[in-house]
Amino acid sequence: MFGGFLSRRVQLSRPYLSPDALSADPPAADVYCTGSDQVWNSGTNGFVEGPFYLDFAPPGKPRIAFSASFGRPRLPAEEMDEIRPRLRGYAGIGVRESSGVSVLKALGVRECACTLDPTLALPPDKWRELAARGEMPGLPQRYILVYQFNKDPLIDDIADRLAAETGFKVVKIFFFRHGKPRQSQIKVLAPEVESFLWLVQHASFVVTNSFHALAFSSVFRKRFAAVYPKDYGVRLDDYLELVGLKSRHFIPGESGLADVLSDIDYDRVDGILREKRTETLAYVEKMLRA
Repeated sequence: MFGGFLSRRVQLSRPYLSPDALSADPPAADVYCTGSDQVWNSGTNGFVEGPFYLDFAPPGKPRIAFSASFGRPRLPAEEMDEIRPRLRGYAGIGVRESSGVSVLKALGVRECACTLDPTLALPPDKWRELAARGEMPGLPQRYILVYQFNKDPLIDDIADRLAAETGFKVVKIFFFRHGKPRQSQIKVLAPEVESFLWLVQHASFVVTNSFHALAFSSVFRKRFAAVYPKDYGVRLDDYLELVGLKSRHFIPGESGLADVLSDIDYDRVDGILREKRTETLAYVEKMLRA
């Protein structure tokens, strides 16, 4: 899904197969940056990953973080003790969730800010340009897109109910060939980045438990239903809180199809994101000058 995009669009270092190899001969750079998403989530990583705290960067070189995420609103005390010294060398830290700022403050980090995920820090036109290269012919003109991590029958149930209400087909993205769609679903297998963007851009509705499917639904101004994953749902909740769309969180017994079918005031959402985008890029520039 990503190999072709990376080879076409991204300048990469040589592969490193171990932390020791990375520390022995790190790529030469002016600034070293911890990237975004759940890089600091020891629950998904299995432990505290040294390279994600830039422990391989040469002494004296600036270290920053851009929209990193702990994935959780609180950390156990023993993990905080392990992380605290690893953060002391950072010139500045941007975290994706507001809860991450609270975690950093508890760790004694003063130079930090809540920054947008990079997918939202880019203006929408950049994503429209990429999506235009990923057209997937043969799909229905109007469809409900399902994109999910971890199995959750609620997501498929919501999509089926939407399909019954609207008459639209359900298109579901699968990661593996052996994935079996429901009888009512059209299967799309492992689309590359441009085609994933195209699928979101042309959907009538999106049903998802993925943060980035949620983000791109906003980028392309789509109606959507957000189902929080069992673990690490704080990233979805934080984003919906930011843009004032908590009503799109689908809760069994509380939410109904009317919540999904209702229009979204995207002029207001876009205004919030423009302001936050300006703040995010200003903070990144500040870190780079530190």
